[in-house]
Amino acid sequence: MHERRVIYLRNYEIGYISQFLDVVPRTTARDVVRASAAEAYDDPAVIESETVRMLEHFDFPRELWDLYPNTFSGGEKLRLNIARAMVRRPRLLLLDEPTASLDNASKVKVRDLIEQLKAAGTTMLGIFHDLEFMEGVCDREYNMQAGGFVCE
Repeated sequence: MHERRVIYLRNYEIGYISQFLDVVPRTTARDVVRASAAEAYDDPAVIESETVRMLEHFDFPRELWDLYPNTFSGGEKLRLNIARAMVRRPRLLLLDEPTASLDNASKVKVRDLIEQLKAAGTTMLGIFHDLEFMEGVCDREYNMQAGGFVCE
């Protein structure tokens, strides 16, 4: 595949949720989600409405929207990271422990978005240790044993 095509796929077709938020310092929570939305949409009104939709979906109080995420709790950072990845509605979404530091209410919100994206045709590949969360979300489950994958 041509190098430019690979870059395009990474930037516009693939989303990634890490359990760790890595953002440019002095970037507000709203700007983190807005920048990601701007990669997926051209219309400024859609970019703003999708940004607001994600921040509201994850119950971020409006007073946090314009603060820097380095002041957030671990769960708030993870929710922001999830919002940033999911606002783009990628065709492929990679999830690395997306519920690691979340309370049950936040896990429900993540599950809701995963189900929405799945219904819209997004393919997801995730690493989960939270087996309860996985129930009903995964189409296929693999376990790692002795350095290899074992299909359930």
